[in-house]
Amino acid sequence: MTQQGKPIRVLIVSDRSILRAGYRTLLESSPDFKVIDEAENIAQAIKVSAAKSPDIAMLDSGSYAMDLAAIRRMVALQGARYTLMLVESINQHTRQLPGIGVDGVLLNQSSSEMICAALRMIAAGYTLISPAGAPRVESNTVTTVQDTGHLELLTHREVDVLRLIAQGLTNAEISAELSVSDSTVKSHVQNMFNKLELRNRVHAVIFAYEIGIVTAQPPREPQDQAGLVLT
Repeated sequence: MTQQGKPIRVLIVSDRSILRAGYRTLLESSPDFKVIDEAENIAQAIKVSAAKSPDIAMLDSGSYAMDLAAIRRMVALQGARYTLMLVESINQHTRQLPGIGVDGVLLNQSSSEMICAALRMIAAGYTLISPAGAPRVESNTVTTVQDTGHLELLTHREVDVLRLIAQGLTNAEISAELSVSDSTVKSHVQNMFNKLELRNRVHAVIFAYEIGIVTAQPPREPQDQAGLVLT
């Protein structure tokens, strides 16, 4: 959800119909997202985005041969507030994407949970990139909690709730997963926020990834595994 409590409106861009269908199914399975349209190429994405003003344009770059000039043009002309690039690997070309205005760069082999978390973070105003190396989180807009000792403040059930929030589950879904009432989940969430001094669910997701409670699924080639940096 956006900070106004509305679904995050996403434009899916890929020239492979099977990928567009997969991304649509993933996003429409969560009430946090609304897929407003699809585009087969960058030129079409610019037109659709200008007409419908999505919150995020999510572009799978695997089929675009990393045409930086075209991507720069799309970022400059489109109507989307933010852009997330899903890339095959982190290399010298993908590292240039933040410099041309792309708000998020993520491996397209990442788990469904990671992709959804990335969209939530970008919609909340973060810049997200996946450099090669160990996971770490930085943020200029919230104060993150980096001491894993804070987890000792939580009960085992509160840790379970934190993990499920980071995976994108709603309170109702957490209730079903843990076989407890909605009111119990709300109580656990509030207690966890208070103990860890977290402001909201986005902050909780950042904290969970930062300390390793949840991690991305490894890419097909282990040596290409990437972590997240939020700035």
